[in-house]
Amino acid sequence: MTVSATTRGPALLLFLLFVAAAAAVAYAPRFAHYRGWEAARADHFAGEVVGSGTDSYYWFRVARELRDGTWEPESLDPLRDYPDGRRRESAPWIARVIAGIAGWTDGDVYRAGLWFTLATVCLFVFPMSLFGWRVGWPAAGLLGAMISSASAAYFTRASIHRVDTDGMNLFGLWWIAFLFALPRQKMRAWHQLALSALAGVSVALFVGWYDQAGFWLVLVASFLICLIANGFAARRALTLFAIFLVCANPLYLVASIGAIAEYVTDYLVPSLVGGAADAGSPSPLEYSSISSRIEEMNPFPLGRSLSRILEPAWLPAIGLLAFGSWAAREWRRAAPLAPLTALGLLGLLSAKRFIMYLAPLAGFGIGVALTYCVRWAMNRTKFASHADTLACTLAFAVFALLAPGTFYDHRPAASNSATLLSGLQRARSQLPAGSVVWHSWGAGYLVEDVLGAATFNDGERPNPVIDHLLVKGLTSDDPRELQRIVAHLMSHSRTEVTESFRSDYETAYAEMLAGTGEISGDAFVLFTARSLVEFSSYYFRGQWDFRTGSANPEKIHKLSCGRPKAKRFRCRDANGQEVELNLSKGMVGQTAPLEKALIIRDGAVAKSFDYPHQSGHVLEIFFTSGSPSVAAFLMNPNVYRSNLNQLYMLGRVDERYFEKVFDDRFVVRLYRVKGASPDDPESRAAPPEDSS
Repeated sequence: MTVSATTRGPALLLFLLFVAAAAAVAYAPRFAHYRGWEAARADHFAGEVVGSGTDSYYWFRVARELRDGTWEPESLDPLRDYPDGRRRESAPWIARVIAGIAGWTDGDVYRAGLWFTLATVCLFVFPMSLFGWRVGWPAAGLLGAMISSASAAYFTRASIHRVDTDGMNLFGLWWIAFLFALPRQKMRAWHQLALSALAGVSVALFVGWYDQAGFWLVLVASFLICLIANGFAARRALTLFAIFLVCANPLYLVASIGAIAEYVTDYLVPSLVGGAADAGSPSPLEYSSISSRIEEMNPFPLGRSLSRILEPAWLPAIGLLAFGSWAAREWRRAAPLAPLTALGLLGLLSAKRFIMYLAPLAGFGIGVALTYCVRWAMNRTKFASHADTLACTLAFAVFALLAPGTFYDHRPAASNSATLLSGLQRARSQLPAGSVVWHSWGAGYLVEDVLGAATFNDGERPNPVIDHLLVKGLTSDDPRELQRIVAHLMSHSRTEVTESFRSDYETAYAEMLAGTGEISGDAFVLFTARSLVEFSSYYFRGQWDFRTGSANPEKIHKLSCGRPKAKRFRCRDANGQEVELNLSKGMVGQTAPLEKALIIRDGAVAKSFDYPHQSGHVLEIFFTSGSPSVAAFLMNPNVYRSNLNQLYMLGRVDERYFEKVFDDRFVVRLYRVKGASPDDPESRAAPPEDSS
């Protein structure tokens, strides 16, 4: 038997068995991952809440509200964009699916999300394999599907705990590519019409699922190119395109143009012209100051991008070269892959999140090279007609050889740990109904779902002016300044705040600080480990100098140390380099003098050392009972005095402006923002030096 695009009967059945085997290979590590999570629930769940991806908690919340009947389209969502709220649109499709599956999980939307991800994460294997069969390179489709399913780029974005749209996104694009490859001139007219209609419906469903209208125009243009590439006469091509267009829902056109323009201005251009730490950094009042710092929207170096597909990096490089050679030679057959190719190239040039779309193409190219070698070797033998069958068989052996260079045996950790989720659940009991909580916008969905509190910004287009003001308050050394910022944001509409600060920043800021600071409602500031990770970004955006158009990035450097000997600590920095801390001399290594050092035991400052060095650093050393390790943090004096360090790291609070309401050191610290009266003293009150 031979496997090819013209196979029927037993030969086609054989190929479908190959496809089923490839799907089993792709799904196997996901099922093993899920069983491991179920076997160690305490490490991954806090009650029902699962440690999932950052965006997942929005889908979970909407799914719960759909089941409870509290989701009302066109109404205001009070948990988003405080104090204005954000108008609800039609519920996201993924949330609807999760809500439906929750009927089989006793209403548990978190488990329903895991089941959904587990079922759909590798569905793309089927249309990708069928595409390879359709264009005459079946082994390429099989091998490409297995390699991409196990690639680091895809595995980390489509692990079973990461409940998001990514798995179905890849399925949708390969399904559409397969449908685009089907229409041929020799087909019956009604077959051509039916396939065009099905392709149009699939495009409409995909755009509705992903909720990214920009894809619509790209896919529509791609279908037209495929019709032209396959030699359809103008009249027939226009007829098929018209059927396709109607079924694809042309109402998406205007939104698609706007979405493409938005992506180019907000993401593509900033990533191409440089990162936010460059001299030409955008003002923190502009959205590009946020988008340029979204990790997944910035590129890796080329070598690292390729290694996210397969290691060593030269292997996917060969695969991409083979794919490019095949696409140039058989461009008519490759035309349906134009959207995937464009996305993959964006992964190299702009956003690393799109590397997952490049991985299948590199794997496909390796499969093309394998098939070519097998065909060449068998060309003059009596088994030449079975070359593709042998290539499909060898694809599994080749994948077994390449698997160590993938994430096939990797078990990615969740973005949010069970420890954090448990802390947030306990902190929730301290929040009155209607509370607003400030944390980084990246954790906004988590706060809204697990704490049930409103946020100023969340993961969907955070307002850069409001974000700047909040991080300015956190990186300021004046607790009154942070209190005034929160009070101002609670009592003024987002539009008013944005317009006033963009038109005359200095005047608006001065008026805000001169305000009464009165708060009508319950406002809180939340700190988690994420606060420390993002401090450098906070400081850069918060301490921006609008006169010079620049800022100096500052970091809190973490050192991992052993127990001291004679006031000396042996430590390692984040790069694994050895560092010695000498508290007797007040030195870090041989070149970094200390101005101050603090010893903190179980959250309380036990001892403080002052040194005569000028322009020195501040060192905070944390001891925890029962732990043999010691954590040390090195920072400059300005960072030491910042509200974030005082409130989160040291737990020191100026009780005129804040009240500590929940404390699980380094996991969750929650402070209530107090209202202030007009006669609050203007002077800065230094927090007590040796109390926690």
